[in-house]
Amino acid sequence: MSLKLKIALVFSGLLLLAVGSLSAVLARSATRALARERDEDALKRAAGLAEVCRGTIFSQQDLQAANYLRRLKSSPEILEAFCVDKEGKVVGHTSVERVGENAGENLRRELAGLRAPRQEESGGRLTVDTPVTLDGLPLGAARIVFDGAALKERLSREMTAARWRVWRHSLPIIALGFFATFLLTGVLIKPLEDVVSGARAIGRGTLTHVIPVGRRDEIGLLATEVNRMAARLKELDEMKRDFVNGVTHDLKSPLAGILAAAEAARTDDRSARDEQLAVVRRKAENLSNLITSILEVAKIESGLVLNRKRVRLEEVVDRVAAAHAPEAARKGLLLEHVMEAAPPPLSLDETKIERVLGNLVGNAVKFTDKGSVIVRTGLDGNFATVRVEDTGPGLAPELEHRLFTKFSRAAGGEAARKEGSGLGLAIAKGIAEAHGGSISVESVPGRTVFTVRLPRE
Repeated sequence: MSLKLKIALVFSGLLLLAVGSLSAVLARSATRALARERDEDALKRAAGLAEVCRGTIFSQQDLQAANYLRRLKSSPEILEAFCVDKEGKVVGHTSVERVGENAGENLRRELAGLRAPRQEESGGRLTVDTPVTLDGLPLGAARIVFDGAALKERLSREMTAARWRVWRHSLPIIALGFFATFLLTGVLIKPLEDVVSGARAIGRGTLTHVIPVGRRDEIGLLATEVNRMAARLKELDEMKRDFVNGVTHDLKSPLAGILAAAEAARTDDRSARDEQLAVVRRKAENLSNLITSILEVAKIESGLVLNRKRVRLEEVVDRVAAAHAPEAARKGLLLEHVMEAAPPPLSLDETKIERVLGNLVGNAVKFTDKGSVIVRTGLDGNFATVRVEDTGPGLAPELEHRLFTKFSRAAGGEAARKEGSGLGLAIAKGIAEAHGGSISVESVPGRTVFTVRLPRE
């Protein structure tokens, strides 16, 4: 069942419920109104009979009373109607043969004390008694006995007619509401159908599909989120492709070198054999480092476990700078650690932070051919900072937005082809964030600054 049909049915059901509830309320009100009308009609008829009886008793002429009672007798709701004088003599009755009879002592006493109209309902009958007076003097009384079943039947018929009038006017409105809701819902959910179509296209692998967003409501928000999801999936797909390509290349290169060196080592020349075995060892170490980096990335992504302790950050930076000083000196670079502000001891995993800083300083030395690499330790609010500045070629603009993803290289041109797995910056970012910190980069041609921020607490 389509969504617009469901909405139309739900709306029609609610409208039907509202009409039913309104009908029930109107029925209760109508029942009370008809009951009041019935009682008023009974009193009115009794008053009319009392008026006729007054003339009959006063003038001793029963023709008018006989005619009036004959009309009352024709009503199916009236079982009996009569009037008596103050002595209890029947002066008019719906049964003509009872005219002139004595009404009986009990009835005479009952009607003798009547001063105002009264109603009494019992045994399926409604009895209405009305005093007959002249200038305040009692002349007698009039009584009408109604059939309770006939009155209820009339009430039921009137209620049925009232309900039918309600539904007769409501059903066309409900039908019109259903069709109007069906058409309006179709218009409203048309953009949702575009979102569904776009989601299907993305699900089939067309990650470049963009859903047009021309609304600012929830459907527009949904379309925006689906587009954002598609962009993220495209990015992840590119990362997967880069990962596969990177792993394939970085595993294949040392393996090819190992195979070539092993083949070249098949010689009787001891010196040449030792040289090729050294190549095999170096390539195997590179391969081992690559596998270790891949495993470390996997650990970071699944949740890195830190072995924290109180560490003085400047001492870690000094060790890193000392470790890369020989390579910097070989290339004629100035490698210097500048203490701008001494941070307090930090809660860190010393080995992992040393790896982060070693990666940044090592890259700076590797990609800088002349000039300097300056490492600055300082404070920035609630964070301790380490800035690694170099005078290298800078970052390729197309690589900046994906610099910290797996298998991206930190530079362009010839520098991009220098040895490296492309995992170091991804690992550094994961370690920094696991400590509650961050790592960022600013680069222009001739100057690149990597900044590591670590919380002081």
